[in-house]
Amino acid sequence: MPASLLIHFFPQSELSRSAASGKWLHGLIFELFHRLDADYAERLHQQKDYKPFTLSPLLTTGKDSKINPGQPCRVRLTLLDEERLGELLGVLVGIQPLELILAHTPISLDKVEASPKPDNSWVAYQPWQELLEIPAQRFITLKWHSPTAIKQKHRNSLFPIPETLFYTWQQRWQKVAPIPLPQLFSPDDWFTHSQISNYQLQTTTVRFGSFKQKGFKGWATYEITGDELIQQTAAILGRFAFYCGTGYKTTIGMGQTTREE
Repeated sequence: MPASLLIHFFPQSELSRSAASGKWLHGLIFELFHRLDADYAERLHQQKDYKPFTLSPLLTTGKDSKINPGQPCRVRLTLLDEERLGELLGVLVGIQPLELILAHTPISLDKVEASPKPDNSWVAYQPWQELLEIPAQRFITLKWHSPTAIKQKHRNSLFPIPETLFYTWQQRWQKVAPIPLPQLFSPDDWFTHSQISNYQLQTTTVRFGSFKQKGFKGWATYEITGDELIQQTAAILGRFAFYCGTGYKTTIGMGQTTREE
């Protein structure tokens, strides 16, 4: 069962906003995985292809370069390994104040949101079978909330090409889901039966310490032609993208995706 959680915390001393991004949040989450199961954390770390979780950028108010002591912060974590969800929540409940470090700064956990609420669309979980029951749709609108870049061989694309997106999400589903999609489609199938009908995108840059990465943010509407089966598969994958993310470096804040209902 894919799940999306919000972990709330606050720093105990002044925290640099830039230092708290990317690899530091990634390291914080791996510390939680290590407490859950050191062998599991090491296996995840060694995986060269897709890892079954995503992470948002640091979420907090203001635009100052410094985050003040006690200032509320959040990070969104999605998990695709349903066997580990309950165990991770148990680890989070047992953590004491000042036990965790983010960018050399002690932090205190405030709360973990794991139960969906009408006023918070970022917290959700959905059984795999329920995802498979999503009906066919001819038009699908997707929104990217953090910089997104799609890896294509030796370069990164800064445009959400439909055949690349849907085929990549299909591959991720095959890696992590315990039940198959209604049907698998080739890149040529997606090229033939999907096209962008409208979009509003902008190029932006995210900085990860010593290097930076360009990406796109915004929204796009896709028209899926062909029969009902490919339209349903596209609708399923568009919703799955909420949990699996889009493109490159989804475990350090990139590619946060929603499907507009």
